[in-house]
Amino acid sequence: MHIQATKPLFAWDSLEDSPTFKTIQQLLKVIPDQALLDSLRVARGKGRDDVPVRVAWGVLVLSVALRHPTIEACLGELRRNESLRKLIGIESEEAVPQKWNLSRFLDRMGQEPHLAQLHGIFDAMIQRLGSVVPDLGRHTAGDATSLNARRNLTGSRRFFALLGVILVVHAAFATLLAMAPRWEGTLGQTKLSPIAKALYGKVKPPAAPRRRKAASQGRERQTRLRLVG
Repeated sequence: MHIQATKPLFAWDSLEDSPTFKTIQQLLKVIPDQALLDSLRVARGKGRDDVPVRVAWGVLVLSVALRHPTIEACLGELRRNESLRKLIGIESEEAVPQKWNLSRFLDRMGQEPHLAQLHGIFDAMIQRLGSVVPDLGRHTAGDATSLNARRNLTGSRRFFALLGVILVVHAAFATLLAMAPRWEGTLGQTKLSPIAKALYGKVKPPAAPRRRKAASQGRERQTRLRLVG
């Protein structure tokens, strides 16, 4: 994802209409979801595990990220797309979940403590962005006029769980936009902005071990040469 240097930090119009496989991979990596998934696994206990927690979570994230109008539409794409299935841990077409599997998963995730942990994922990503963008959200307002939760308890749980997933995915896209290389000029090279460099330090661990290994091999080679000499 390359963005012109003159674009704003969150250049939403630069997102692909249909995100590439690489973009989806990056999206899944920047979401700090391990605590939520562990909590959902503990809550499931020794019950049936026909649909692993990570698979159900992955389907919901992809439904939003790929802009499907319904979860059923995402399930249909997963049945057709082997690479996309394997990205979230689905080994075969037959292993793609059914609609009711996701409904039950949303119902569970809409209960505490999972709902609070879902909000915690969003908060963590926004705080990560805020640590490198000091005025993030200072002049932002939201309009929830068109948001209406269902009146029954089960429908309300599913609504708020899905709303949480939507917030998390948009925060992840915002992170990717802020981290994306920027083009300078028509034929210019891409480079990372100071904000992008700071985010890389927070999102990705430094890739130092390879250098240390090379240095260690160099020292071993010198030692062998001394012994031979």
